Amino acid sequence: MIIFIDGPDAVKVRIRRSACPILPTSFLAAEGHSSQCTPNFRNDWCNLMRRANHKPLLAALLTIAALSAVVTEVAAHARVKRANPAVGGAVTAQAAPAELQVWFTEALEPALSTIEVVDRAGTRMDRGDVRVDPDDHTQLRVTLLPLPPGQYRVIWRVVSIDTHFRSGSFPFRVDP
Repeated sequence: MIIFIDGPDAVKVRIRRSACPILPTSFLAAEGHSSQCTPNFRNDWCNLMRRANHKPLLAALLTIAALSAVVTEVAAHARVKRANPAVGGAVTAQAAPAELQVWFTEALEPALSTIEVVDRAGTRMDRGDVRVDPDDHTQLRVTLLPLPPGQYRVIWRVVSIDTHFRSGSFPFRVDP
């Protein structure tokens, strides 16, 4: 099949007469079609899907699509699960933690994962001693400098143990 795009509203399809790669020959023969694609193949395909006796085929296609979506979610990259201080949250200056903790959805590769805390001016506000928690390989920790009231941004770059790289950032605030 060759598709030509002549403009935003003009798409032309040309189907060569060759073995049909989409449907098996046995399926086409059972429906009274030849094993060759026809110029009306698209219409034939649409008509086949509309017919009541092809609901199992349509259901199978939808099931495959749904399972593909589930497999994609299972194989997803590491994402921030929670943090202390909380993502987008606020703490008082008296309750500001001495350490930032961020939990991810997957175990992390310690040598390739980093986290930084910066203030509004971009000044680094942590000691740079990033480490993965020895008891929980999904948790990154870094010791914080004393945090005066203000806005802060946590910048993270992680590699999960399945070698997928991911990065991002989130804010938190220290109130007086």
